Amino acid sequence: AETILEEVVPLDSVDPKFITNFRILPYIYVSSKKEITLKQLQRLVRLIKPTSEGRPPVRYTLESSNLLSLSRSTLIGKELCSGLGASMVRRGGIKWKEVALVWIEKLVLPGLSWRDSSCNAMCLYGTSWIDRKLVSMRLPVNSVILWLSLEEHQAAAEEFFENTGPLYRIDISYTHSALKQSTVDAMIDKFVPVDGGSFRVTEHTNFTRELHQTRLNKEQLERLIRKCEMSDKKVEIKVWPEGFTKSSKLTDFFDFDKYYSKKTVEERRITASREGAKLVLRVRRYDDALIWKWDRSDRPGSFASLVT
Repeated sequence: AETILEEVVPLDSVDPKFITNFRILPYIYVSSKKEITLKQLQRLVRLIKPTSEGRPPVRYTLESSNLLSLSRSTLIGKELCSGLGASMVRRGGIKWKEVALVWIEKLVLPGLSWRDSSCNAMCLYGTSWIDRKLVSMRLPVNSVILWLSLEEHQAAAEEFFENTGPLYRIDISYTHSALKQSTVDAMIDKFVPVDGGSFRVTEHTNFTRELHQTRLNKEQLERLIRKCEMSDKKVEIKVWPEGFTKSSKLTDFFDFDKYYSKKTVEERRITASREGAKLVLRVRRYDDALIWKWDRSDRPGSFASLVT
């Protein structure tokens, strides 16, 4: 167990009524840690429900999110995309250790706030057979960071997006091949803009030709931008529009005049504002990708990422 001061103490030394959240993390094998089976892990995480279930957070933060982060291709990554109840998930190649099931059943009380020290987290780093198992368990997560270099991982992730709930952060940096258009549509549908949230699909693939990259068509891009604009939230989008090249103009793929009463066009960026809106939109290019960022009007030129 870990105290609010981040001190590690024996689990059986803690009164269960004071355990409000948990994190499952990979640790290097030491005698003080014990293994749990996947079945025990599944039973544990199914007892945990996000504290914000049914309503979006005021602001997205990495520390308080229910995160599924898969940065390599392994067996457990596939299983994770298919359903398991956890809060924050990353992959790792470290050995698991055991706790008694009676303790697992007691770690279910929600925390009062979302912080790194109080969020329910499962972090899996690196490559192991267990990754692929966990991707298939359909985790009730609200943010995902995916690395899908294997075909079976990508298929599991595509099914995950069809069946998951609201997502406040979507970040895909590598895929086996271009995502299906229906998957992109599902991702846009499931994405809920909140302050600090982001939608990034700028992945590299196992292939080098543009045909195999995931590109958003004009209709998808407009739908995503309109959703973010109308939310009045400080959110960031980073995508590769269909047909966009280094010689393309920023105005070639979106009709700014349709939604914005004012816009300033510079060589590599655009600033636009909508009458009555609290925020302004700033767009700039990054290689073959476009970054769209909504922020306060008194912060000109700020393109620092809202989420790292």
